[in-house]
Amino acid sequence: QASRQRVLMLLRTCAFGVLLVAQAHAFISPALLAPQLRRSTMGPCISAATRVRVPIQKSTAARRIVKSLGAAATNMQEKMPDVFAPATVSSNTEACEGMRKLVLKVDASIASSYAVPGQYTKARSDDSQEKPGFYAMCSAPGATPDSFEFLIKRTPANDWGPGSGWICDLKEGAALDVTVANGGGYKYAELSEEVTDVLLFATGSGIAPLKATIESGILKGKNVKLYYGCRSAETMPYSDLLASWDCEVVSVLSQPTDGYDGRKGYIQDALKSDGIANPSKTCALLCGVKGMTEGVKEVLKEAGVPDANVIFNF
Repeated sequence: QASRQRVLMLLRTCAFGVLLVAQAHAFISPALLAPQLRRSTMGPCISAATRVRVPIQKSTAARRIVKSLGAAATNMQEKMPDVFAPATVSSNTEACEGMRKLVLKVDASIASSYAVPGQYTKARSDDSQEKPGFYAMCSAPGATPDSFEFLIKRTPANDWGPGSGWICDLKEGAALDVTVANGGGYKYAELSEEVTDVLLFATGSGIAPLKATIESGILKGKNVKLYYGCRSAETMPYSDLLASWDCEVVSVLSQPTDGYDGRKGYIQDALKSDGIANPSKTCALLCGVKGMTEGVKEVLKEAGVPDANVIFNF
């Protein structure tokens, strides 16, 4: 642990040093760097861009080094052992067929670590559980000072993790361990000034981080449209909330029961049928099964939505 901290500090120090050199280099007169480029020998018509080209190129290269060092430092941090803190189940109710809605009471320091919709926490029953589960918060950041809400689909254990049966079966008042918020969440803020239209795509429990995104208010002022796909009405959580969200909602069921008069099939097909009005000014946030995300990405690409505008929370 101490060794990793020392390496991390060294990387940061190196990055800071390179940045200082880059900034100094950017302001050094080109006449000092290359006497042959002095104005007296080149004549009065030489442009400022020509005179500073060399320092700018080197400064850009230095910034790339800084970025690489910063990424290395971040990777070191991400590989640090998880630190768990105690949490308590405040409530555990059925969200829909096969899914549970859990509210966990957490320490204020854990709650305040959640800053971006789409982030997740790692949870375990206790320190005897070898692999924690990964669960995205479906409550918005800062919604409460000491709790997280989750939408969890019941899944069996496998080679990759413990499944979710253990957490789905926790009773009110039960104890468990959680980490601070992990991951970068939806990096929508980087695009918010460039886009006018936001498309959201979710299947099943994938609605969780998008619910957090909608309720956070960060999409206000945009044209927001949610495509939400489920197998049937009985397997669609938060159906009672859809009308209250500040967006257009397109619900699509792949195996509806008799009497359903809404859209049927898959959301990637619904998107293709609807079209995308302004692809260059559109961004998309996705969470769900691979078949859906791959299908949606293909439709978005064909329509001309920039790849950089297609965002996942993991």
